[in-house]
Parts: sequence; C-alpha cells; structure tokens
Amino acid sequence: MLKTVAIFLFSVSEAPGIKSILYSFETCVEGLQAFLTIQKALNSGKRVLLKYYFMSSGLTEREISPVSLNSRYLNAFCYLRNEERQFRVGRIVSTKMLKKSVLYEKEKSKH
Repeated sequence: MLKTVAIFLFSVSEAPGIKSILYSFETCVEGLQAFLTIQKALNSGKRVLLKYYFMSSGLTEREISPVSLNSRYLNAFCYLRNEERQFRVGRIVSTKMLKKSVLYEKEKSKH
C-alpha cells in the first residue's frame, strides 16, 4: 500500500483558512478509521460501539452488529432498538470494536 504524507509549515496568520482545512482533514481521517473499524467487525463477526449524530436528537451511543457497509450507509442490527437500522456513514462520530460476537439467531428472529 502506497502512503503519501504532506507536511506544510506556515503560521495561521499566513493562511487564514488553515483551521477549517485541518478540521476537514482530521474529520476525514476519523471517518476513515471508523469505516475501517466497521469493516473489520463485519468481517470478523464482532459488535461495534458506535457514537452517532442524529440531526433530530443529537449525539447517541449504540451497540450494533454490522450487516452491510458502503461509502454512504451502514446497515446494522441495533441492540437499543432491537431491529435493523440504517446509519449514514458521514454522521458516525466514533467507533470501537467490541469483543462480543454477533448473535445471529437473535437478530434473524427479529426480521
């Protein structure tokens, strides 16, 4: 895998928009880390602790079992709601893979 890293040295006064650029870059890196964590959990049959931002109610924390993942949406069984839900990838704040395994029987019986 080829990795490219660029380092820019300048003061904030020389580049007034740099704070928003750095925030966007940091958000992008965190989003990629979350995506990779979910993909790893999906492949290994593990649950994920997900911090997610809902437009209507704000930040929430959910324990989920990933079902499918693409660049825009995560389909997952949500243990709080006890049903399969769809989450926008762009609203995922953070993820942590748990040691708990997916309970396929419980999830399938709810569909």
